[in-house]
Amino acid sequence: MRFLCLLLTFVFTSSLQAEQYQFSDKIQLTPNSGQHIFHHLDSTGRNNIAVSNNTVGAIWEDNSNGSSQIYVAFKPLTGKSFTVPLRVSNGTAAFSPVISLYSDDSFLIGWEQDGKLWASIISAKQFHKPLQLSAEAGSQLSLVKFDQTMAVAAWSKKNGRFSQIVTAAIKINDQADLLSTSPATPVDPEPPKDSQLSPTMARTPQGVTIVWEDRRRGHTILLYSHSKNGRAFSSFNLLNEVVVKSDDYGRGSGVTRATITGYANNEKLAAAWMDKRNYSTGYDIYAALSAESTVKFAANQMVQDTFGNDKSQWNPSIAGSAAGDIIVAWDDDREDTSDIWVSWKTATGWSDDLQVNPASGKGQQFGPSLAVDKNRNLHLIWIEQLEESGPTKLFYATGIYKPAIN
Repeated sequence: MRFLCLLLTFVFTSSLQAEQYQFSDKIQLTPNSGQHIFHHLDSTGRNNIAVSNNTVGAIWEDNSNGSSQIYVAFKPLTGKSFTVPLRVSNGTAAFSPVISLYSDDSFLIGWEQDGKLWASIISAKQFHKPLQLSAEAGSQLSLVKFDQTMAVAAWSKKNGRFSQIVTAAIKINDQADLLSTSPATPVDPEPPKDSQLSPTMARTPQGVTIVWEDRRRGHTILLYSHSKNGRAFSSFNLLNEVVVKSDDYGRGSGVTRATITGYANNEKLAAAWMDKRNYSTGYDIYAALSAESTVKFAANQMVQDTFGNDKSQWNPSIAGSAAGDIIVAWDDDREDTSDIWVSWKTATGWSDDLQVNPASGKGQQFGPSLAVDKNRNLHLIWIEQLEESGPTKLFYATGIYKPAIN
């Protein structure tokens, strides 16, 4: 009888937990795809969707016009469809777009085009003239608003044999035009000893925090640094807990694809990433939260539940709400097809993984990008590929917040 009561308690609790978000039907974000059209959501930090008080903005790369170009589309927060995609790049080829919030109805966007980096402010009504961020080649751009007059850009650029993470402050005028940038400055002033890659940033009242991949130890680690003014960054710290291996299995556990967000009125930070510390099952999703009232991260936490432990998890995206929610989305194939899953932080740990119904089932659903609105609802975009090597489509769905009954 005691076992039955425990089982019923577990089932009841799990069913309540599963009602945390109720997902809408999916909306196709792009026109019908041709046989050889492919979409990519490959920004650093998985920042391909952002949400303001009124609008959802999405950015991606596809080859629908014959070459890889960057497109954006918008949707009213409670609307049923997106605007016709607007092409924002104009070079031979463009990649790795990012989007982040600027105001109630506009967004910062950036992309790589023909080896150079570009940024602009855009809304559903206006596309401001793009600004080239540097005359030098760069890649893996990240953008964040500092205040109404300044944004911060970070990217990876060559410094001798290796790439190095640099940042620059972007000046913004009263008309929301990007005017100029400060000189690109390395986050770590020492010449790189190995590659530094994939920077991603978040803004809190304390300033800007940046996370990047770094190979100075002979294996990839995640480092982070903080700037109070968005210009000069502090000495760096280690984000992931390094599991020492051996020459046979590699020097470290292997980490990649960091993503970072503010939460609790942006006063705190949360980061997630792919972590191969359990090398027998591939990548797991790990996270770390900032300690109370600081920009220092506390101990690492595994996000996905035990039902996903024998499969690899890919492409984490993290989002936080003003109310204090922290949600992570990713894809894995525990159901024999690649599906999108989410988990959220609770008072006792991380929730059971919730399968996103409209982003599961036939074919492969992968590459999620996640945002949270003022009402604690989720906004999710992802790529769908029904046949191996076949064309792709881009979809969107909303997860309506449904608080559990106590």
